[in-house]
Amino acid sequence: MREAADRHFHDLVPVRDEERDALYTHLLRSVYATVAVSWYAPEQVKAIAYIAEIQGHRLVTTAERHPGAGKVGEEDVEQQQRNYASALHYFDYVVVASDGTIDRRQGRKLGEPGVEVLEIFQPKEKGVRKEPKLEGRPLKKKKGKRKEGATFSLIRLAIPTRDRFDDLSERMVPYPQDQDEVVRNLMDGYEAATKAATPLPQPTEPLAWTIDALDVSAQQLQEIRTYLLSQQVTDLRALVTSWLLHEAEKMKQEGPHFAAMPTSQLSRYRQEGATKERLRRAIYAIMQWNRANEPRRRWFLNVSLLKALAGGRKDLIGAVLKEHQAEVDQHHQEFNIPRGYNKHTELVQEDIQLPEEPDAYPWNRSR
Repeated sequence: MREAADRHFHDLVPVRDEERDALYTHLLRSVYATVAVSWYAPEQVKAIAYIAEIQGHRLVTTAERHPGAGKVGEEDVEQQQRNYASALHYFDYVVVASDGTIDRRQGRKLGEPGVEVLEIFQPKEKGVRKEPKLEGRPLKKKKGKRKEGATFSLIRLAIPTRDRFDDLSERMVPYPQDQDEVVRNLMDGYEAATKAATPLPQPTEPLAWTIDALDVSAQQLQEIRTYLLSQQVTDLRALVTSWLLHEAEKMKQEGPHFAAMPTSQLSRYRQEGATKERLRRAIYAIMQWNRANEPRRRWFLNVSLLKALAGGRKDLIGAVLKEHQAEVDQHHQEFNIPRGYNKHTELVQEDIQLPEEPDAYPWNRSR
């Protein structure tokens, strides 16, 4: 294990020369812990407490009290914690933002589907009283006022329901940013389906199928009569039905003009054309990112990367990549981006966001 860690990370994780043999320890105690705090530690939890908890270092979370030493004050506890943390290499590394400054944010991935705060750091519910469940009757919950300033609420789900929730989250396109977006998408879909199922209003009076009922001038009415006689049309209903069917089929074939839509609006459509436009924009955005950034921050374009950034079926993503294969190959060669570069495709959304406006893409600027 130590040899594998040194082989894969010796060029990525800097250590002092005298501690080169301790790279494996640095990876476990410092790099892993620093990333965990940045991604999963709640803002209100001290980094030292979070790191100690996930690594099982109880001497850090609970200060040692020696017999006869008297009362231990908060300053003594904090000093003792810092001494232990220093010896265990907790803070040898930091997360750096793209501009080179230290990024001290915590819990950046909290709120994403499947990510939960460790139980020990979850807020304790005060004054919660379980009400008896009545057989055969739904349990009604009392509606109370939300705490002022509250931004999130807790929803309890049965295990099978949670499994369905997670499965739908994985299949949503584009991939949702957090659980709140998943729930909003589900509610929007339900409301849209409900509206679609609502029957169309019926006319209060029977339709008049004679040209005399048309709201046109006398001259226009005469011109219509002349046209109908020349076409030997005796049934106005057949003519109107034929025209409506023609227009409906025309609209079905043309479909919406996806290239002119904002990026966020494209995600509302399940047509193949909408997905292709999202993928096309993703390819362009990735190439622009690669051109603007140093080599170690560039991305190799492949199916997995595009799926993480824009969503879509793998077979469709492969087809779109094939359409742009020559352009993609030339891009990789120009910027010397080898296959397999930056394999952690799940992190691409932290680097790249698709521009919202259609005219941010060159193929729309000439419109």
